[in-house]
Amino acid sequence: MKSEKLALIVEAEQIIAYDLKYHLNKLGYSSIHFASGEKAIENTKESSLDCIIIAETVDGELDGYQTIKKVIELNPKYKNRIIFINTTPHTKLPEYYHEDIKHILCVNKPFQYEDIENAIKKIKENSFSK
Repeated sequence: MKSEKLALIVEAEQIIAYDLKYHLNKLGYSSIHFASGEKAIENTKESSLDCIIIAETVDGELDGYQTIKKVIELNPKYKNRIIFINTTPHTKLPEYYHEDIKHILCVNKPFQYEDIENAIKKIKENSFSK
């Protein structure tokens, strides 16, 4: 039996999350969605994920950057499986974020779904800088 690929989506905007789920399904992924970073972090402790897509702005106490940092701290195996949906150009990010996300694949909003697909291909190939 073929094992299904699993993606976690952390996105506060429901319409974007549903659209991502649809496109991920076309790529052969089932997906779980949480709007808050805290709920997503809890889920990463219990799931075996093939990729994680995290938006910069999420619900809850943590923002997307803080969620990424906590996910990697708790599960270092996810370090090279994260796609960050960024709304702030890297040149405007605080310096401490640059160091934290240098190994994360970033896709800028507004994005095309082929940007997400290309990022997933890079994760599968592990062909991006670590």
